[in-house]
This record gives sequence, C-alpha cells and structure tokens, in this order.
Amino acid sequence: MMPLRAPWGSIIVISAFVVALIYLSWPLPVEKQVVVTSSYPIERNIRYSYQLKNVSGEFLKEAEFWTYAPVKQTSSQQTLEIHSTAAYKLDSDEQGNQRLLYTVNNIPPYGTRTITINVKLAMSDNPNNLPSSDIRAFLTSEQYVEINSPVIKELSQKLASEKNKDTVESSYTWITQNLVDEGYVQNDRGALYAITNKKGDCTEYMYLLTALNRSNGIPSRGVSGFVVREDAVLQPHDYHNWALVLVDGLWQLVDPHKEVFMANSADYIAMRLLGGGNSNSSQKLFGGGKGLEGRDELSEQTKVYSHAAEKKLAKRKEVWQIKKHSGRQGSKEKR
Repeated sequence: MMPLRAPWGSIIVISAFVVALIYLSWPLPVEKQVVVTSSYPIERNIRYSYQLKNVSGEFLKEAEFWTYAPVKQTSSQQTLEIHSTAAYKLDSDEQGNQRLLYTVNNIPPYGTRTITINVKLAMSDNPNNLPSSDIRAFLTSEQYVEINSPVIKELSQKLASEKNKDTVESSYTWITQNLVDEGYVQNDRGALYAITNKKGDCTEYMYLLTALNRSNGIPSRGVSGFVVREDAVLQPHDYHNWALVLVDGLWQLVDPHKEVFMANSADYIAMRLLGGGNSNSSQKLFGGGKGLEGRDELSEQTKVYSHAAEKKLAKRKEVWQIKKHSGRQGSKEKR
C-alpha cells in the first residue's frame, strides 16, 4: 500500500491522524451536492484529518493548505456532503476531481491546527452510465503510460481479442500472473518499468493495465483512492491505485493488484482521477502554497509557508518542514 508521500521543505508540519468515527454533524462548512442516489444505493461515511503545525519560533499569520475530497461522481460513486471543521473553498475540474482550499490564520510559534473532514457518499457495486464526454485523452500516451513503447505494443497485440471485455481480461490476467508484488516503492515508475522488470506495486500494476488497454484502443485511466468496505476513518494502509476501463459504454473497475475484475466497486473510494489533462502522478493528495492563486503551480516539495516569512525562506530553507505525523504522510505504501 502507499503512505501518502512526505515532501520536505516547509514551515508547517502536516500530518494525518486517526480519530474515532462518529455521527457526522458539524456546525462548520458543509458542501451539499445535488445528486440522484437511486442508482447508488450504498451509503458510506468516511473521515480523514490533518494536523498542521508551525514548527518555527515565529508567529505564522497566514498559510494555505489544500487536500482532495472524494471525486464528485464516477460510475460507482457520488459525493453527497462534505463536512469540515474549518472553512474552505471548493475547487473542482472537468473530470470531477475536488480540492478543499484552506487559509489557516494566526498559528503561534510551535502551535497546531487540526482540520477534520467528513464525507457522505453514495456507492454502487454496479457501474452506472455517465454523461458523454471526450474520451480521446484516455487513449493516448502520457507520463507513466508509454503506449508507444515497442514492448508494450507487442504484448498488447498478443493479448487482443475480438471483444473489448475479453481483451481487458487478458491484460488483467497477464499482469496478475507475470508481475511480482515488490512491496511499497516510494516513486512512481510506470508501465514500461513494470513490463520490463516484471515487478512493481499497485501503482505499476495500474499503469501497465492502463497502457495495455490504451494500446488496444480501449479507453482507460488510473485512480488514486482508498479501499474500505464500511464506514471508516481513512488510513494510509488503505490507500491504493486501480484502473477504470470503458467497456460497452460503462467505466468498469479493474484492479490487478488486488485481483478484482469488474466487481466490488462500492469498496473503492476515488479521491483523484488521473490523466485526461490532469497530472498522471499517483502521489499528490495534499499540499499548499503561497496563495490560492498559485495553487496549481506547486512543486513536488509542496511549500506551505508564512507570507511574512517569505524573504527569510530563501536564506533558511532548512527551517521549513512538512511531514506526516507518523513520518509517512504524502507517500504511497504498498498494501
């Protein structure tokens, strides 16, 4: 599985911690989204938290932090309500990815702030039809999905069948039988690495399946999220990657790492859809920046810092830190 990668280099320590799941009733911001739930019959409640800490000896007047909320809608998931213990702005993209944008004010030296997020979801084990959209982006080569590689093209041709579902199942079966699970690996390495070395973690399994499908003309994309079978507090060891594949007009869940083929969709909570114009890296689920206007320009080292201390940052980068409370926030961990 994947602990969410911990980039280093900022004034705030960001950490996730476990709290008991309780009845979701908060006086602070609630994002309610109008949805039809008859096709999503399974209710699921999740909770996750961050602890923000000012590790400097200076007063932190203002800092920005963001994190993903569950995807607004997939073929098996709808986000019904988002409850947060702190005020936020909701930022979403065309794919349905959602980020909660926070401004944190007035943290004293070595002080902390805790943000807890509760989400009510409607889930389905059977995929639902989604509105038509441009799928061309899910048929092309991109970072970690190297469909133009001769070795990937050769294997995809061998696995091709007359029916798309049979082709997808052949690719899925080849991966489950030929890749060795090497446990947690910190960095994304992609489909070409997986097929060349015959090993990887859930991320490489996802990328290779996506590449083989696209090479055969079958739209496919990666997903980052959590696997839970009931109401839960999200924890790093539940974090996972899998693929969504468009077969017969429906986006179907395929997870070669856990050996799940077009089943158990209600157990998979999508936090981020990869590719399709978005970053294809599976790593980044939270971060921060100088201001909300610069939130899309964050580096992998995710800076969260005080405006007042900006000039000192260049001279004393060692002062600023960001890490998970357990020492593993921000990385991916192999289940």
